[in-house]
Parts: sequence; structure tokens; C-alpha cells
Amino acid sequence: MNDRTRAIVYILLLLIVALALGLRLYRLETQSLWYDEGFSAYLARMDLSAITARTAADIQPPLYYYLLHGWIDLFGDSEGALRGLSVLFGVLSVPLIYALAWQLFRDRWAGLLAALFLAISPLQVWYGQEARMYTLLTFLCLLSSHLLVLIGARARRVAASEVANPWLSGALWAAYTAVTILAIYTHYFAFFILAFQAVYLLLVWVSLTLIPPPGVDGRERNDGALTWLLVGGGLISGAVILLAYVPWVPHVLNRYGADLSYWPGQLKLHEVLVDIGLSFVGGESVPEEIGLWLALGLVLIATLCLVALVLKGGRKGQRSAVPHVVAFLLLYLLLPPALILILSYNTPKFNARYALVSHPALLLLLAGGLAALWAWRSRALGNAVRQVTVALSVLFLLAVAGYANHNAYTDPAFARADFRGVAGYIAEHIEPDETIILLSGHMFPVYDYYAPGIERHLLPDSPTLDATRTLDYGVAADLIDWLFGMGGVWVVLWQDEVVDPAGYLLSILDDVGEEQPIDQTFPKVGLRHYRLPPDARFTGEPVIAHPTDINFGHKLRLLGYTQTGEQEVTLYWQAMEPLTEDYRVSLILRDTAGQSWGRWDGRPTAYLFPTNRWRVGQVVPGIYQLVPMTGAPPGDYGLEVGVYTEEDPKGLDVLDEAGAPQGKRAMLGAVALSVPAVTAEQIEVPNRIVADVGGGLQLLGWDLEPEEAQPGDSLLLTLVWSVISQPTGDYRVRLWVTDAAGQPWDAGTFPPTNVWHPTSIWLPGQAWRGQMTFRLPNHAQEGQGRLAVQLLDASGVALGAAVELAPVHILATSRIFEPPQPQAARHTNFDARIALVGADMEPDPVAAGDVLRITFYWQALREMDIPYTVFVHLLGPDGRVIAGHDSQPVQGNRPTTGWVPGEYIADPHEILIPDGLAAGDYVVEVGLYDAGVPSMPRLPVLSEEGEAGTDRVIFSVRVR
Repeated sequence: MNDRTRAIVYILLLLIVALALGLRLYRLETQSLWYDEGFSAYLARMDLSAITARTAADIQPPLYYYLLHGWIDLFGDSEGALRGLSVLFGVLSVPLIYALAWQLFRDRWAGLLAALFLAISPLQVWYGQEARMYTLLTFLCLLSSHLLVLIGARARRVAASEVANPWLSGALWAAYTAVTILAIYTHYFAFFILAFQAVYLLLVWVSLTLIPPPGVDGRERNDGALTWLLVGGGLISGAVILLAYVPWVPHVLNRYGADLSYWPGQLKLHEVLVDIGLSFVGGESVPEEIGLWLALGLVLIATLCLVALVLKGGRKGQRSAVPHVVAFLLLYLLLPPALILILSYNTPKFNARYALVSHPALLLLLAGGLAALWAWRSRALGNAVRQVTVALSVLFLLAVAGYANHNAYTDPAFARADFRGVAGYIAEHIEPDETIILLSGHMFPVYDYYAPGIERHLLPDSPTLDATRTLDYGVAADLIDWLFGMGGVWVVLWQDEVVDPAGYLLSILDDVGEEQPIDQTFPKVGLRHYRLPPDARFTGEPVIAHPTDINFGHKLRLLGYTQTGEQEVTLYWQAMEPLTEDYRVSLILRDTAGQSWGRWDGRPTAYLFPTNRWRVGQVVPGIYQLVPMTGAPPGDYGLEVGVYTEEDPKGLDVLDEAGAPQGKRAMLGAVALSVPAVTAEQIEVPNRIVADVGGGLQLLGWDLEPEEAQPGDSLLLTLVWSVISQPTGDYRVRLWVTDAAGQPWDAGTFPPTNVWHPTSIWLPGQAWRGQMTFRLPNHAQEGQGRLAVQLLDASGVALGAAVELAPVHILATSRIFEPPQPQAARHTNFDARIALVGADMEPDPVAAGDVLRITFYWQALREMDIPYTVFVHLLGPDGRVIAGHDSQPVQGNRPTTGWVPGEYIADPHEILIPDGLAAGDYVVEVGLYDAGVPSMPRLPVLSEEGEAGTDRVIFSVRVR
């Protein structure tokens, strides 16, 4: 490179440095300091001994705060001054990465590209405008890596038998050691850079030892000097670094695993990798849906660059250096984030900025790869193709940087938390009789930066975020102390979803005070204002409108519920023992016919407050939005609740006072839902039709589930109605099923929606949804049938013609609806649920040692939600059980929960008659019981008058 070209390169580098400075100074004070920056200012204003003590108890070493302390002495503590230190190191990193790129690639244009990419990088610009240690850390890690590359270059010269200057080598190692010590006293993650550098150093030593440079034979080798330079120097440097860090090691060990700013858990690796990709391509200011595509483009370009460098290393004259370069870049890029992820795996708290230390490696890879591709000469790849590819790649990177930086400067969606705006608004509007609560309390450093000397209360009073210190109703005691005699209170909310995820503070203030409007919003910070009555009373217990006591598996207790909005309900929970599971709640809205009109599933309270964080006995409110399906009628809905885990969707048992299971779900009282009327266009229907059914109504559509079934099976029909003119009465809907033989069957009469929303109150222009469950008639013939509906008036007179809807495929059925003719007839009624018609027994008489085969014939009298167990016992003359067994009907294949009213079930059983049983007359007893209850209560046999008598039926049998 001649002098003129070199001058051009340096001028361009100066312009790039100026660009970097301009991007970092532009709108530097536009945004408020956010929490981390406020904490930096709070800590840096202390004296050095206090900084040391405070950082020893925190998660970062003290060097950055020392420097910021001196910086404040020189330039003050305004927002711009505080961020100026980060600007300085962000700008200094630009010529530094140029120097490192030159050392790696021996290409000035690669160096300029690397400098340009770092200068405009959205990630680097973002943290270059933040009063934190990240640009200092990046600068120091870049500098130590550059020094290590220089050491590696000297090692290659030693391997080539050149005479090495030991003083220069020692100076490089000394500089590397000093810079690395500064880095690890800046941020703990600098150790991961040290790890990649150690691996790289070992790789260089091994490769140079095993593979001599071109033109050097074994006699010319100086392996001793090479080993001393790399291994000896590295060990000495490492020992000095560790020795320098010894004073801080106890603090590191104390802090490891002591971060309580998040609850236990594990990282979701795919989400973390996506976050890192988004951060590396667009910093903190690209929407995810766009950033994913941009990250994909970045990955493709980076892959192309890696291939270009690998191919460059395979060319003559490049083999000695380029493999080291590729290894350096890949280790720099991949190893530190991998180690960070391993360290953080069991703490589900990760921010992409943790991987910032490796970001320069990506920029170096891009710069070196694109420069290599531009300079590559190959017949297989034309110059035009290469140049266009490189140009488009550079333009893509420049465009992405411009887009992301523009967002960072101008888009409120990417603004930092606006503590400045909140503090200013409160100062302008607060009344003399009002006070301030900071929720979370650890935000006080940044709030006090903007509102020094103003009374504020910290909730909780914690110097840093502590996820274990969540609030409960005990916060009322603090409110009594703070708000006595006060006329109002302002609440600043930030990270409140961690310290008060269940919303105790605001729920108490909502009950006692009157919330005032706030005519401004603030990015990432919440603000609430309440006026309080003179006799404000704060209680440590919630007022539950509908108390109850429902025990879910001795794990959770539901204490009751309160309807807190037109479509909102609050349930009050309590952990009965320490919980390790992440339980979920399922709520279903049901009408009086049992139809489901809406469902809510999720954690019992806030997403960030899983049940395994609850304290035993703590009353936890959960607020649920009950949004019924579109077109649902307003009125009182029953609230059905269940508790489950994702691993066990069947859920916990509802237990009675004796601990006996009573099913999986509990029905609470009613909630009155105010549901706005909708129009026909607002309801989506799978099968849309327009049919005039009379009475001023049109049928707009239908849905049927399932579309095929056996006779006796239940089907759910959904109908959507449109009101053309005012109905003149309370209409009904008749369903007809015509089977494959053309026989019509009446499938029942139902209200169009439900009983509390009759058609007489419907208004023109409205549209409503109706649901009805009906059974396929028991005697319908198999084949393709048809379903039709007809609208009737209150007296049962048809208002219009029947409208044919869905085809119904009627399956061949194994159900029996014809009465059997058993050998031993019985007509026994078990609790108006099941009838025993009789039984067949063979052989009769039966020999000892043989098997007695008995078939009982049952009839379902109604639907059942309990799977009853059948007991069959052979009794001796003294009434004792000789043989027998218990099982669900038909060897468990036909539980009673699937029986259809009117259906007959043949239930075979076998009893082994014991050998040696004396001949004579014996009896077989049969009955049913509920095995799900510890006391296993038997179903009683009812008399003709409906009175309960015995609980079994007796059949005689002779043993020969």
C-alpha cells in the first residue's frame, strides 16, 4: 500500500470515528436514565470505599464505578455527562477494532469495514449511550484480544526461526495482563473472554508445534522458545491475573447463585438464541417479527463470510495464518456466549446484552469475509458476481443499522423507562396532602436522581430487586403508617410484576380510594393516582363477596370469589402446603343446561407468580377476564373451576371434608355477565346460511359436533339467529333427525339460546348464538341421515317450515335398546340411576373347582358422571364371602359414564368355585358402588315408593 492509499485509509478511518462519535452524541440526553443508569449514578457518587463495599454485595465489580466517580468529578452528573464515559469507550473501540482487523487479515479495507460496522452497529450505539460498563468492557476485551493476536503473530515468527525480541514479548504479555485484570474488574463475564483466549493460545501453540511454517524444517525449529513464549508467558500471565483477583474472589463466591432478582427455573434455549440474534442484528430497537428476517439475512451473510475466509486459508501462502484467524473468530464469537448460557441455565433470567462481549467477533468475521470475497480471484466465480454480492451484503448491513438506529432515536416503543417524565409529572401535579409510593422500592436510585429530597416510600424496602420478597395483604400495615391523614397517594410502578405480581397494593387502593385520571403515559413506567377519603381504613384481609372452601387435592384451597367487573371475576386462593408444581386454573362458563359458553386457562394469578412461588397460607387473588363467545346472551352463568398441571391435564381432585374425592371440577355460584349485542356480520359461523324460519327471525348458520355418531350419542348443535323484526313471544326450537330409512325422529325441543334470554326480549338488528345438546334417537337406522330445525311459538305451533341443516352420519351401534330376556329376571332400581333387569348363569348347578359364568343385564336410567364399580360375590350359608371380584362393567370396557339412558348392557363375570367347597345351596350378591370415595358407598336399591332399602340383589346357585 503506497503512501497515498494509506493516507486515504486513515482519512476514511477518521471519518468513521467521527461518524461513531456523532451517532453516540446524537440525542444523547433525549431519553431518561433508566434504572441501571440511575444505579450507576447513585453508586458513582459514593466515595471509593463505599463503592467497593456496595459492589462487593452486588453483581458487578467496581472498576467502572471508580472511573465514573472520577468522571463525575470532572464533568458533573448530568444525563449527558454520565453517558459520556460510555461514549468515550464506544468511540475508542472503533480505531481499536480497525487495528485488530488489520492484524488478523492484513487488509486495510477489512479494517475499515470492521470500524464502520462497529461505528454504526445498533447494539454498540445503544450501549454507547447508556451509563453502564458495557462499552468499557467491550473496549478492554477488544484490547486484550488484540494484544493476544500480536503475541500469536510473534509466535509464528519464532516458529519460523526468526529472532524474537524478548523485551517486546514481555511488554506485550505485561500489557495483556494489565488490560485483562481491568476487564475482569469491570464485569464478571470478562472471564469468558479469558477462557476463549486461553483456548486460542493453546491451539496456536499446538498447531505451530505440530505443523511447521512453510519452508522450515525440523533442524531450524525453535520449539523451546515457542513454548516459552506461548505456554510460559500464558501461565505467568494467568497466575498474575488470578493473584490480582484474589482480593475479590470471596465476593464472587458469595454472589454466585445469590442473585434473587428472578425465581428458580431454566432458560428456554431457543428463546435465548433468538434474543441474541435479534440483538446482534438490530440492537434493542427492532420489532421481533421484522428482526427475525433481518437476523436470517445476517446469518446468511456471516456464513458466506466464514466460507470465504476458510477458502482463503486453503490458498497457497495463506495456510499458516488464516486457520488461526478463523479459529480466533469462532472462539471469540461462540465460546463466551456458550459459557454464559451454561452458567445461567438454571436461572431463567437472560438478557442479550450479556453476549455483547462477543459482538465484535461477528463484526470482524463480516469485515474479513467480505474483504476476502471482494479480493478473491476465481474463474468459477465472476468478478461481477462477487462484487455485487459484497455490495449487496454491505448495503444490507448499512440499511439494517440505519433502520434500527432510527427506531432507537425516534420510536417511543423502544424508549428507555421514562423515570424523568414520571418524576416531573408528579412534581407538577402532587398536592400538599399527598405522598408517593415506589413499587418496586429498589427503583429509588433513579427516581431520586430526578426527584431528590422528595418524600417517597419504598415497597418493598430493598436495595436491589428480590423476587423472594413478594407482597401480600400485609402491605396494609405499611399503608396505615404511610397514609394516615393523607388525602392522596401516587404509585410509581416498575418491575411491579415481580414484587407484587398478584396486585395486592393496587387492589387495596382500588377498594379504599378513588383513582384519578392521568392524562399522560410514560414508556415502561406505570403511574397511578388515588384520592383517599378522610376515614380511609386499610385491612389486611380481602373482602370476598362469595366465600367458599374448596379443597383441590390438599394442594390449593379456593376461598371464594368476587365479581369485580362486567366480565371480570376475582378468585381467592391459598396454598395448603409448599408447592413444587406450576398449577394452572381452568374456568368454564356454563348455562343452566350445562352448555359451555367460554373458557379461561392459565396460572391462578399473574404469569410471573407461579404457584411454586406462593407461601403457605398466603391469600392470593387471581383476576380473570370472562369473555364469552361472540353472540352469547347476557345473564347469569355458572362458574366451573378446575386445577391442573400441563403434565397432568386431568387435574387435582376436589375433596370433601373427609378428604374423599368429589370429582375434578367444582361449580361456583353465578356471575352476571353484561354481554353487548352483536350484529350478524360479527359472528363467525362454520356453515353459513340465510333461512327465514318465521316469527321475525332468520337462521344465519349452524355447526354440529360430531358429524357422525351412534344412536344414543350426544351431539352439540350451534345455531346463529338474526332478528329481523320484534319477536311476538318466547319461541322454541324443535330438532328433527331423519334416518337413512326416511323415518323422522323428534330429537327434542329447546330454547333458541337459553332460558334466561327468551326471544321476547330480542331486538331487531341483533344476532344471537344458541347451543343445544341432543341425543340421536335410539332407534334411528344407520346410514346418512339429515338434521332439521323448526321454530315453534310458546304453544308449540310451527312458525315456519322446517329448515334442513347438516347431514348426520348415523353409525352402526353396539348399543342394545331392546329389552333382554334373562333366565333369572329381576327389576331392581339402583338409586334411580341403573336398573338390574336380570342375569343368566351357567352351569347351574356348578361343580366345585369349575367356573361359574354370570351375565348381568343392566339398563341406564339416566346419564351418569361417576364410573360405578360392580361387585359380584359368592356367599356361604353364614353370609361370608367365599369367592368373587369387583370390576367396572364389561371388564372395564363400558364404564357407566358412557351409558345412554334407555340402553341395556350385557355385563359378563366369572367366579371360580373353590375346590372342595361343600355341595349345597349358595347365593350370589351383586351391586354397585363408587370406588372414587374412600368409604366406597354402595348405590341403594329403591322400592316402588322410592324408599332406599338394601344395597344388593341376590341370586341363588347350587354347588354339586
